[in-house]
This record gives sequence, C-alpha cells and structure tokens, in this order.
Amino acid sequence: NGGYGPHGGLTLSGNTIYGTTSGGGSLGTLSSGTLFAIQTDGSGFKNLYSFSGGSDGANPQGDLVFSGNTLYGSAFAGGASGNGIVFSFSVTSPVLLINPQIAGVNFQFQFQAQAGFTHAVQYRTNLVAGLNWQTYSNVTGDGALKTIPVPRSVFSPAQQGFVRILTQ
Repeated sequence: NGGYGPHGGLTLSGNTIYGTTSGGGSLGTLSSGTLFAIQTDGSGFKNLYSFSGGSDGANPQGDLVFSGNTLYGSAFAGGASGNGIVFSFSVTSPVLLINPQIAGVNFQFQFQAQAGFTHAVQYRTNLVAGLNWQTYSNVTGDGALKTIPVPRSVFSPAQQGFVRILTQ
C-alpha cells in the first residue's frame, strides 16, 4: 500500500513532490511508513521506499531536504538503538536512450550520463521472467553524452536483444 498518515512537509523538485507517511507501506505488517513521490498534477504516485522498522528506521516524520540527487530525512523510531535515524535516498532521473541504431555489426545508442552515478549497460535476449540481465559495461557518469556500441554478437544466437541502463 502507499502508506497512511502523511507527516512532515513536502519537498518539490521539478514537477515531482516528495513526502513521507508515518505508517503503512508495501511490507504488510512489517511496514513502518513510506517515502513517496507524486507529480504536481496528481498523476504518477510511487511508493519509493517502505520502512521496515529495523535498522532502516520507522515512522518518518520530519521534513525532507534535497541535496543534489539525494533526499535526506529523519525517522522517529527504528535504527540501531531504536531511537530513530537520519536517512538518505538517491533520486535519479530516467535514462533516455538517444538515437538507437544498427551501425555495421553493432547496436549503438547514446545517453546522457548523470554526474556522480555509475550506469550499468545491461542486456537480455528475451524478457521471460526469471532470467537475469547481463552487464555489458559500466559507465561512470560525468554529465557528458555517451555513445555505447554493443556488438550484435552479444545477442547471439538470438535475433533480438533488449538493452537497459541501470543507474546506481
């Protein structure tokens, strides 16, 4: 569930509002609050994190503060001593593949590498549940536009392939 008992102030970044709830979450009876995001037009609600009440804290109640791509907040309870924690949550923008194309024997695309993050270029030959994504390469984000050639042989013997960028 998306949580209940919104508590603390909201934080706006672009068209996204971030906030916390002091109870509920996606962990069932173990849930002890959430960190959420919603667009300013009311669409796109996302439960970003469900607090378990353990070392990750419980019942977030303070305001959230942004610094770069990181949200900081506090939880009233939980943590190592049970007296609460200060938490951080990395918020990254989706990576958009630009100009995907077949270039000779390569599949090639570009993306904007986000400064301060590592981007794992991963691939699969099908989207059957249970199969893992394989990492082709890791790219250090520096804010620059990156061109990534992936040899079509990576997808052999399959005639199709799927690529994603996992921002870490």
